[in-house]
Amino acid sequence: MRHRLLYILLVTVLAMVSSCKSSKETTSGTSAPATISTPKAAVEAALATYSGWQYLSVPVKVEVTSPIKQSLSGRAYMVKDKSVYISMRFLGMEVATVYVTTDSVFATMKPGKYYLAEDLESVLADVPLTVGDVQSAILGRLFCLDSSKELGRLAQETSENAWQITLAVPSYPEEKYSFTGKGADLTSLAFIHNGTQAATLSYSTPVTTEAGAFAPKARLTAQIPKANVEASLTWTWRDAQWTADALRSWKMPKGYTRVRGSDAVKILSSVI
Repeated sequence: MRHRLLYILLVTVLAMVSSCKSSKETTSGTSAPATISTPKAAVEAALATYSGWQYLSVPVKVEVTSPIKQSLSGRAYMVKDKSVYISMRFLGMEVATVYVTTDSVFATMKPGKYYLAEDLESVLADVPLTVGDVQSAILGRLFCLDSSKELGRLAQETSENAWQITLAVPSYPEEKYSFTGKGADLTSLAFIHNGTQAATLSYSTPVTTEAGAFAPKARLTAQIPKANVEASLTWTWRDAQWTADALRSWKMPKGYTRVRGSDAVKILSSVI
C-alpha cells in the first residue's frame, strides 16, 4: 500500500518518536445476541448501535510499541464529516498537533520544529477516503465508499457469527478495504494493496455512549521504510463532550521548517 494512506496517523507517531528523543461510558459491550442468523443481519445489528453526532471532544492516549515504546496523552476535537484536530502532550507540554479538514492536512511537530501543510487530495492521492471515513476508521465504525451500496448486502460469512466486507476503490483497483466483525461488533479494518494486507486497525469491544457505540481502543499495525509500526489510540469515552464549546483549529507556526508528507515518513525512518 502506498504510504500516502498512512500519513494522517504516522504524523502523530512521528511526534512521539521525536519527543522521546529530546455522555457516559458503560463497561459492557454492544454485542447483539450470541447467534445472528445471517451476515447481513449481523452488519445491520452493528449499524443499529450507531447514533448520530455533530461535535465531539474526547481524551485520547496514543501509545507506540514499535519501533520504540512511547506514549502521549491529549485530546481530539471533531466536527462530523468536516474536521479532526488532535493535540498531543508529553510531560504536560504540547508536542504535536494534527488537523485534518475536508480539503487539507496540517500538523506541527514541536520537537525539531517541523510543520506539514498539504491538500487532502494529494495526501490521499486518488483513494476516495473522506474526513468522515477517517473519523469512522479511528473510532471503530463501519464506513462505505459508495453511499448507494448496502453494507449488509456485501457481508460474507467467514465462520459462525463472523463476517467480512471487502470494499473496492473504483479509481485504484489495487486498493481494497476489508472490514471484519463478530456478531454486532466491528473487530478490524484492513488496508489491502495488490492482495497484500499492508496496514490494519483492530478494535476492542465497543462501548455505549450517548452518541451510540464506539471502540475504546484502535490498534494500528503498518509497514513503513525500515520498520514495522505498532501503535494504538485509546479513547476515554466517559469524559467525552458532544457540543461545539471547545472546537479547535490549526495556526501556522513561526520559525518552523515545512516538510512534505513523504518527508515526514523519511524523518520517521531516520530517527528509528
